[in-house]
Amino acid sequence: MKRGFHQRNTIGCTPREERVLHALGTDRLTLTALARETGIPRQTIHDILARLKARGWVSSCNVGNQKRWMKVAPEIHMEQLQHTLGSLFSNQSFTDLRHRDTTEVHFVEGKDMSTHYVELFTKHLPLKKRIQAVQPTKSAHQQTKALNLSQTIVLNETIKKNKLVMEGILAQNYYTESTQQYGLDWLKSFDGRAASTVTLPDDFLGLNVEVYYFDQKVLICNWFDQTGLSIQNPALVQVFKHYLDLLSHSGRKLDQQEHITSLIRKYQPTQ
Repeated sequence: MKRGFHQRNTIGCTPREERVLHALGTDRLTLTALARETGIPRQTIHDILARLKARGWVSSCNVGNQKRWMKVAPEIHMEQLQHTLGSLFSNQSFTDLRHRDTTEVHFVEGKDMSTHYVELFTKHLPLKKRIQAVQPTKSAHQQTKALNLSQTIVLNETIKKNKLVMEGILAQNYYTESTQQYGLDWLKSFDGRAASTVTLPDDFLGLNVEVYYFDQKVLICNWFDQTGLSIQNPALVQVFKHYLDLLSHSGRKLDQQEHITSLIRKYQPTQ
């Protein structure tokens, strides 16, 4: 992959965490076996498994006198998500959220929406920041219309300059459809942009808004009516993490750089 970026299949996992999940596959392995399969030291494997277990990605069981580890099936993530949603969206939970000091909500609309979005990604996020997102095609098209093509290209170039890493879910035909609509310069602005992406059909996502997660905040952008909502609350952040986990299990890994390079070759005028 170009520019030394390590493509990852599982959203939000480090390369070593990804290796451990890949080694587990459908097997139940001991810590020693995982260390042998991955080439990662035992103590490091122990720490990785603890992190993955805390996030619900793996579980363990005792077989004889040995502890064995396994991946958690997507169906379990769905059950966890439903449980979290059920408890979060109860009347009592909403009442609690209103009175918690940990909850911050900011609303923007109209031109302030575009300004807030651009300044966030060009000025306020630190270098090499990782941002997780769900971006349906319809919403992304509307974003380009709202910002205009030239501003979108400048935004993408700034994201690359600041080495921001975009992880998340894209619609399957996003780059093909958008290149046909906005042209080769639009596509080239994504060339070299660090990303770890899973693709899903638009109708699977069931969204007309973009959702971003970073710094324990959830940012919801509705480009159709030019409104944005930023929410900082631990419970809502946890729901979004479950949502990303579930979608990343269901999607198909996209080598974004390879895909963009092939599309540039396809649409580049022959000399």
